[in-house]
Parts: sequence; structure tokens; C-alpha cells
Amino acid sequence: GGDRRSAQAKIDDVKLRQGFDISLIKVRGVIEIREEPWIIYSRMLLLFEGKNACVKAHPQITAPCLLEIKDSESLAITGSPVSCHFDGGENKDLMGIYIVNSTAMHIDQVRVEGCAKGGIVVEIADRLSSESGNVDLIDDFDRACSVTRCYLSSNGVGLSINSAVPFVVTDHTILNILTLGITIQCPTGLLVGNQLAENTFNIFITFNHNSLVMHNLFFSSVIDGCIVILSPRCTFPLFL
Repeated sequence: GGDRRSAQAKIDDVKLRQGFDISLIKVRGVIEIREEPWIIYSRMLLLFEGKNACVKAHPQITAPCLLEIKDSESLAITGSPVSCHFDGGENKDLMGIYIVNSTAMHIDQVRVEGCAKGGIVVEIADRLSSESGNVDLIDDFDRACSVTRCYLSSNGVGLSINSAVPFVVTDHTILNILTLGITIQCPTGLLVGNQLAENTFNIFITFNHNSLVMHNLFFSSVIDGCIVILSPRCTFPLFL
């Protein structure tokens, strides 16, 4: 816990010493974000422990997000249902977790609330050539990402993914979202077992290859349901 500056200094020190090792970072208190986001790097596992573990927006926050991950790989964020791990305080210009050009990552059982620009926002640049086919897609599974079992509430967008690598999105609870509960644009993906309620709209998906969408539940949103746009290359999509 503590202010962002001291927490970032510890992370930066770990980065200098870790080499190619995997580093475990435990959050047990409150880290308050004001002018700059907290940043983690490749081969780091961020673990939230206990009910007080939280990254929280200062009332006068000017940072664009609470946590930023950029140009990284092989990392994870995980927590438990007992605390709010990312609290935006209903700030209108704030994202919770902002991920840019980072792959081979896993986010599990994280809560993001009150970030009016977006809860979890992922932007991974298109590294595939315009002539890419299934061989490139198979190679990209080495860099695939997953976001699972998160609780996203009162955010602008719940989960926004614009990615050049495959994504697994399962078992989320997404409530009271101002715009889209889940929006995904990626080569292929797995979207299973998500529950969405009281949002403006639930799910919008664009897939370029075959994907699986099943067992997603919708309740009491302004527009219930799921819109899926498929590329002509999607010869065997499965929707249940």
C-alpha cells in the first residue's frame, strides 16, 4: 500500500533486478493514483491479497488510468472477490486497467468499478500481414490472452478488446455499464459463461476466424442480446 510514487519505485526496482525471472508483486493495502498511473512490466504477477487491497483514484486524479501495461508479455493480474481492486470513484475520464501492445497475459478474478471511460481496455496492434492466413493464426496462439472471472460494475465500457491475438473471455459478471458490457475485435476467441445485467447494451463482437460463443446470460439491459460480425473466413463459428 501507500502512494503511487513509492509503489512504482518498488516495481521499477524489481524490473531492474529480475532479469528473465518471474516476479510476484503482492498488494495488501491501498495505492492511490493521482497524476500518473501505476505501471507493471513483463514477467510480473500482480496479486491482490485481503479485503483492503486496492488501487484507488485520488479525488483530483488526472491520470488516464489506474494501471497501465505497455509493450509487455508473460504477465498476470489476479485477486479474489472480497475487495474492490480498482476503484475509479466514478471519474468521467478514467480507465481502470489500460493494456497496450501486450500479449501472453492473464487477468483473473479482478474487480473494476467506477471508471467511466472503461473498466478493462485492451489495444494490441495488428502485427499480422495483410496476406496472413491460418499459419499466422496458429503462431499467434503462443501470444493469446485471457480475461476470466472478473466483476465489472459502473464503468463506461465493461471490457473492451481490440486485439491482433486470440482472446479467451469467460465467467464475468458485468453490471450497470454506461455503454457496452463487452466489445471484442480479434482474430478468434472464446466467449463463454458471462452474465450481463442492467447495461445499456451487452455484447458486440467482430471475429476474423472461427470462434465459440456460448452460455452467456443477459438480464434487464436496455438492449439485451449479442451482435456478432463475422469475416467470410469464419467457416465454422459456433454459437450456443
